[in-house]
Amino acid sequence: VTKWQEDDNDLTSSWALIRRGTVGRVQTALEGSKVNLECSVITSNPELKVEWMLPDLTIVEDANDKTEVSERGELVILNSTLSDSGLYHCMVRTKAGVDLMPLRLTIKELSLGPTAFNGQKIVVERGHSLALPCDVASVQPYQTMWYLPKNVILLPTQQTRRAEVMENGTLVVRKLADEGKYACVARNSAGDDVKNMNLESASKVLGVSYQTVLLDCRVEGKPEPGVWWVTPYGHSLTTPYLGGRFQVHRNGSLELRGVRKTDEGRYTSELQVNEDSSCKILIYCTG
Repeated sequence: VTKWQEDDNDLTSSWALIRRGTVGRVQTALEGSKVNLECSVITSNPELKVEWMLPDLTIVEDANDKTEVSERGELVILNSTLSDSGLYHCMVRTKAGVDLMPLRLTIKELSLGPTAFNGQKIVVERGHSLALPCDVASVQPYQTMWYLPKNVILLPTQQTRRAEVMENGTLVVRKLADEGKYACVARNSAGDDVKNMNLESASKVLGVSYQTVLLDCRVEGKPEPGVWWVTPYGHSLTTPYLGGRFQVHRNGSLELRGVRKTDEGRYTSELQVNEDSSCKILIYCTG
């Protein structure tokens, strides 16, 4: 008996049926997401493979950088795009015939376009104003809103004493005082998309080249809280500290001697009171 004959006998005696009650026969997903199309099969042959027909009528045979079929028979679409929308067919073949089930997939566009601000930490000089854009790319009707610290929510054209949302969705913050997380949310029929920004304010110190700069961040308490400084290059200076041109005094002040252009940047004083206790200072060098 040949191998082909054995396989032929197995197929003849085997049977398979796709469960018609499978969840997700009509499915919607956002572009860029991973999509799983399920196909539950009852069969007498556990080695029977599930096949998938794509909207362009091609059959998924081997995994590639776009699609793959899981061990459970799911069709997995990696990093979906709008062109992946269409009618898919789950199939099982036996000698008795073919059973197939259609599944409709619709890929919706993301509301928000890419931006350099998303997820970034933005440091602004204390008391200064800034504008945070919320660019939306959507052919469908959408709504934008901003979530501010202290549970404040603003819609376009709404404002508070220090913040205002323009008609184009840009948030204007006047004289930044409230540090924390700011989030722009765009909403359409496909769902929500969010861009997060973390705003921090810092005092500004102007230093003269090759002179001494003293950064004050004095603390008091019992027991006396621990203080350390973090330089723009990520170096941690504990209290007390003396090394090179840097000295951290016992009262928490940082002294920088012979300041130069390369010393510009953000200096942060961290306190061992709680994780939110810090003092940020921006140094600018002139002359």
